[in-house]
Amino acid sequence: MTGNIVRTHDRDGISSKEKEKDIPIHPGELKCEEPKLATDWSAHVEPIMPLRSDHFLIPVLPYGPNNQLRGFRETIILAIKLNRTVVMPPFYKHRSDPSPGEISFPWRKVDENMLRKFITVASAEMMATACGGKFDVALTAREESSDAAGKVKRIQQLETFAGMKAFDENTKFLMDEILEMEHVESAKNGMMFLPLEAEKLQQVYPTDEKCALWLFPYRNIDLTKLLIKRKRKNDKNFDPDNPERPSGQDDDAAIISNVMHYSPRPQFIRDAASAFVADVIGTWDMVAMHWRYDEKDFMVHCQKGAGNTDKCDQLADVDPQVVAKNLAIYSNSVRSYGRYDAKIVYIAAPPSELELILKLKATIVEKLNVKVFTFEDVDGYLKKKFEGCAPIMDYYHDFVSLVEMEICSNAGSFVRSDASSWSKNIHLERLVRKKTRHDKPNEILISDDWTPDYWHPINEHILESLAKNAEEEAKINAERAEAGYAARNLADLAKKELEARKNGKVAGRKVHDENEKLAHEK
Repeated sequence: MTGNIVRTHDRDGISSKEKEKDIPIHPGELKCEEPKLATDWSAHVEPIMPLRSDHFLIPVLPYGPNNQLRGFRETIILAIKLNRTVVMPPFYKHRSDPSPGEISFPWRKVDENMLRKFITVASAEMMATACGGKFDVALTAREESSDAAGKVKRIQQLETFAGMKAFDENTKFLMDEILEMEHVESAKNGMMFLPLEAEKLQQVYPTDEKCALWLFPYRNIDLTKLLIKRKRKNDKNFDPDNPERPSGQDDDAAIISNVMHYSPRPQFIRDAASAFVADVIGTWDMVAMHWRYDEKDFMVHCQKGAGNTDKCDQLADVDPQVVAKNLAIYSNSVRSYGRYDAKIVYIAAPPSELELILKLKATIVEKLNVKVFTFEDVDGYLKKKFEGCAPIMDYYHDFVSLVEMEICSNAGSFVRSDASSWSKNIHLERLVRKKTRHDKPNEILISDDWTPDYWHPINEHILESLAKNAEEEAKINAERAEAGYAARNLADLAKKELEARKNGKVAGRKVHDENEKLAHEK
């Protein structure tokens, strides 16, 4: 992970220590090893937040792989609030995954050793032994019944994975389902939105039974509220690589920081990403873009009429020339802050989008004169490194997706697909680590009339530099002209912004010319 970012308009003025954060640390030889063996459950670990070791919570995770990751992180938070040991659950493969079987093992998704440093964690086998092979209670996360379509199968798969019984021979629960609706914060479309306070959550789930299932958690805990608490709490001194210890079950600002920090992708995934960036790209100073609009997944919602109509129409006929032009403007805006050169682009996209991505790559290289890397590059690199390695190649579809997530999570800036849970998980990681200053949704690249906001929010010393730096202004305007946009008098705008701040206006306020409206950013 990278740490706090100190920004200066003059990149040459950045300290050598700060520049070192852009240099990927090569992990050395990528070994062919069984990921399961990375966790030694017999080793004693004293966690930051010890939880009751004789009370357990394991989730039955819903939907696709990235929804499941969100649900698992919510499980960690609930376990802290209920003072229960987290049990590592099975994850489930995406429907497009061609590898055999439907289970994706937890040690392939989350770094179990890291998580054990934060809270008390158990393997499914450990829980089965302690619980006598059966569950005592099911905590309900949604209004729909556990026997709803598709739900029974996942519970049965968890039974097999954990060696625990939940159903009788008629697929009826052997235990009670618990959810006290009067203590739920709100409910919408069958989804429960839970309170954050430990005392209130214990009222939602009033049970002291030892061995508990949490049925299909996803977006039950409002992580946005936790992030707001994180932002408000002493943010200037926050070290993303060394989050403060939570003072208790309701120290939500510290809890969300630790949950994200201690539930990273496994070490072998992080190593593979670092090795690729070190060997092929050479720096984390890149613009990473996620493009997730393939016809067999995202666009299905548009075809069913469930998506945003305007966005669906735009996505149905994406113009690579427009995307490249807007990426030029976006990269210029990133460079204008000075922290990043933004001369490298990495595009993460499913293989089904390869034809469009290659068109984008060719156009971007021609328009921007920058290096562009794609799935093809990381795919070729990883297949060469792990050729004949069964533990990796047996679940390669998931493996390469996780490596791409790691690349995007650590890039200098990230252009996300807002409607994608893949992007949302990365966005959450970057929010907690304070890396989102330059990040944008990729909708900005689709529209032909988008222009960036250069004042979001810019430190005063940067404005002063802009106000008097005619050479820099000329350079940016030349790039804007090449990309097809009108020149903009940045020096004049910077002077107006400085004057507005002297008069007590809100810092970070957008200042536009007479043809544009005045707006405020909070």
